Order: sequence, then structure tokens, then C-alpha cells
Amino acid sequence: MVAPRAAARPHARLSGLPVLSCHAFTDPAEARPSGFTLHIPVRDYARHDGEALDRAVALLGRHGMDPAPLLRALPSLTGRRPQDGVGLIAYLALAHQRGWPPRLTVYLSAEAYAVRPPSG
Repeated sequence: MVAPRAAARPHARLSGLPVLSCHAFTDPAEARPSGFTLHIPVRDYARHDGEALDRAVALLGRHGMDPAPLLRALPSLTGRRPQDGVGLIAYLALAHQRGWPPRLTVYLSAEAYAVRPPSG
């Protein structure tokens, strides 16, 4: 499972956007969920997108997923360096579904109107 601390700054209070969890109830005969997803708004817990990218790549690797598609996608959304803003990588979400290996989703933002400056 992706702990909030793996996606957020180590030892940080989760005081920005809230962590979100979703439960899947796919079998009407079951009282328990068949899966769940934990969404971490990494854009509020990283100083800049370079830091968020490092966390995403580490978590993808930890769960046996290839980070290459993420690394190829970023330049198609922006020409800036990841260290020059925060918010391009919006959320990291880990889904657990009964009978399947965990999967990580990285949500990207288009920055259509502005680039949020790095935080201190």
C-alpha cells in the first residue's frame, strides 16, 4: 500500500488538500468492498514537480510498474523544467482490487491557465 508519507513529504502534516479514499462494492452478495483506492494530492505536499516526479517514479518501481510512460508524457504537457513549478503532477493514487496486483495511477494537470510556483 502507498502510505500517505510515501507520496507526501516525509514527516509532513497532511494539512493541504485532503487524502481521499474510495471503496468499490462490486459484488452485491458481499458486505465488504472488493477494492479500494487511496488518492494523495501530491501537488500540495511537494515543493516542486521534480520532487513529485521522484516520488511517483519510486512508487511505480516499488509496485513493479514501468515509469517510462509517465516520463514520456510530461514533455507533451509542458516545456518547463519540473523544478520550476508545482501542480503538473496532481495526484498519486494506489488501487487495490481483490485478486489483482496493486496499481498506481499518476494524475497529470494541463496547467492551462498558469504555473503554480514552487513552494518553500
